[in-house]
Amino acid sequence: VRFLAPSSSEGRRLFIGRWATFGLGAVTVSLGLWVAWTHEQSLFNLMVTVLGIFLSPTLIPLLAGLTTRWVNAAGAFTGFLAGLLTGFLMLALKTWWPPANDIFGSSYNFEGASLLLNTAMTLLGMALGSRFLRAPADEQQRTQAFFAAMQHTRVSTAASASGANPAGPALAAATLAMGVLIVAAGLISHSVTARSVDSIVGIILAAVGLLLYTR
Repeated sequence: VRFLAPSSSEGRRLFIGRWATFGLGAVTVSLGLWVAWTHEQSLFNLMVTVLGIFLSPTLIPLLAGLTTRWVNAAGAFTGFLAGLLTGFLMLALKTWWPPANDIFGSSYNFEGASLLLNTAMTLLGMALGSRFLRAPADEQQRTQAFFAAMQHTRVSTAASASGANPAGPALAAATLAMGVLIVAAGLISHSVTARSVDSIVGIILAAVGLLLYTR
């Protein structure tokens, strides 16, 4: 909006947002099914690999920025880069150096170790960046104002009394749909192991989504 259409209406932005979401979802589902059809691995395993690369460097700086005062923008960006580079390095080792999969006993153990190392490097990058790259005065003022506003924010009485989560049905439907798609990816896979893993994980997700939806 800032760079392409600053004068666009709210309705126009909503229209573009809906179709962009639909297009991204269609591409993602198509790529997932293509991977399941052409590769000898489970879609769930591929999801774990992707999350191992991007989860820590994207989520941890975000949570730190919302909960702590000592992480500045430079530290968050440094942690993001450190975690991302570590994730891609571990992925390169797993892909092009076969003995790496046996270092920790199995490829799944290697994924777990990669996630832990990725998290550690993200935290280290955040700490070093925030320690040695000082935030400018205006950023410090915005941080103080943000946390001051957070302290004075209260949940409305009506919302807290009802206890209803307006995003609940959408979350349930998304979880159920994800389970069904993973099962479908397993059914078209050429690998017995991939079919087993995807089917088990997909059925569990679908059951959780159905439970959330009915409750």
